[in-house]
Amino acid sequence: MLIIYRGQRTRATRNRESYERRLLSDVLIFENNLPPTLSPALVKYARRPFSIIYNFLDDTPYLGLWTRPFQLEIPAIVEGCREEVEKQFATGQYHQIIEHGYERYGAWKQKGGEDLTAGAKEELAERIAAWDRMAGERVGERGSWDEFVREVALSWGAKIVVLLAKEIELREDQGGIGYKDRELPWQYMIRLSTRKVVIRRNNK
Repeated sequence: MLIIYRGQRTRATRNRESYERRLLSDVLIFENNLPPTLSPALVKYARRPFSIIYNFLDDTPYLGLWTRPFQLEIPAIVEGCREEVEKQFATGQYHQIIEHGYERYGAWKQKGGEDLTAGAKEELAERIAAWDRMAGERVGERGSWDEFVREVALSWGAKIVVLLAKEIELREDQGGIGYKDRELPWQYMIRLSTRKVVIRRNNK
């Protein structure tokens, strides 16, 4: 019995360590192998931790991050704790990332990679320019609602840029990547969500 127990414990330990390594690789989607053309300021915002919730509201504002020219849109003040409001905003951005990821994948399967990559590069350039403008704007006093919304938008705008830039690199380097392989950057976000994991880390 002792030998069997030790064997079971060893397998459990190995399984846990393997799971933790896979989880770490997902969290590090904003950490490792980032395109060198992205500015340090943008990367720093992309690495900010986030939480998502499951009672998502359909009327959650998207802060202008999903309509060209990707200019900041500040909604009316939402009542409630700002931490909870930020989670609601984050959940809206998360859903948009996944939805647009599916759309790009479907278009890529139908039209082929070259046309899609060209369009994605154009969108990426527009998003980076919009993020730089937003980062250079002053929209309110410190601690104000406007500044709070801008900080959320900067964080998620940066995450969108990183995910899109990495997807473009991946498609150019590896060509036809099978959906079932779950290797596209936005698919890592799904894996984090299905594990009910909240990204929390110390930013330095």
